[in-house]
Amino acid sequence: MKKNNMMVKTVLTVAMATMMAAMCVGCGSKDTQVTAEITVEDVAEEATVAEEAAPEEVAETTEATELVTYDFETYDGDHVVIDASNITVQEKTDDPEGSSYITAEAANNVIAPGRDYVYMADDNNYYVADYANGLITVATKGDESSAATDENPGAFDTDKFSVSYDTDKFYGYVADEEAGTVILNYTGECAGTTLMQISPSDCASAEEALAEVAKTTGFELADTNSVEVNGCDVTYTWHVIPNGTDGVIVDDFYKVYVKGDNVVLIDIMTTRDSDDSRAEEISYLFDDISNTIELK
Repeated sequence: MKKNNMMVKTVLTVAMATMMAAMCVGCGSKDTQVTAEITVEDVAEEATVAEEAAPEEVAETTEATELVTYDFETYDGDHVVIDASNITVQEKTDDPEGSSYITAEAANNVIAPGRDYVYMADDNNYYVADYANGLITVATKGDESSAATDENPGAFDTDKFSVSYDTDKFYGYVADEEAGTVILNYTGECAGTTLMQISPSDCASAEEALAEVAKTTGFELADTNSVEVNGCDVTYTWHVIPNGTDGVIVDDFYKVYVKGDNVVLIDIMTTRDSDDSRAEEISYLFDDISNTIELK
């Protein structure tokens, strides 16, 4: 599951000792040049000094590497955690999905929704092609993957908001405990990614929160409208996708709830469905959830 508030900490260090001998040093004036005479003995001495200094430089620049971790919900409703307990490979790459670590079985088995993260699996491992951080991660399967039934309570009551939902149709969990983000993942038949993400915002207004969305995602947002729901001012808009856009289309519908200085952003993410009646039914289900949201 995509984690918009994921804490990403990656430290990559490379220590390199380089020996260079400069044969000519130019002055500021084009008419004047100073030539340095360097003997074979001088070069040998510089090489010895560089070689002796190299181990010390490596020791000073090497830092402990902190892994990027992942916590997501699969299409089958399983809760998967990928962290230091099961990660076997995590490397920088310009082409995460093209990594040689990904098996043919995994490449054809995308197991969870995600915009910047492609979650795959084969019989033995999980694979995360992370475009947000330019990483490929491989993790072994085991007890870290489980259907955490205690994480689907049917309602959440946080410091900022409360919400309730039908556990027969949605799987809900706290995606980021520190940020207070809740995700409700639709478990019925659908075209693809179908979820609601509810995130407290540090912005002072709905306009500021939506401006931050546009800046972060690069999306063009439609003109806003406002209604009142459960004593909250609710401003809503959506991601404008041009007609004729090819491929899989994921629609984002945004609602910003405001009560006093409490601002909460809702992102309803749905894969555009060729089955109009099914898409309409799902939209009504999200409306039902939206109507239960109350701000503190």
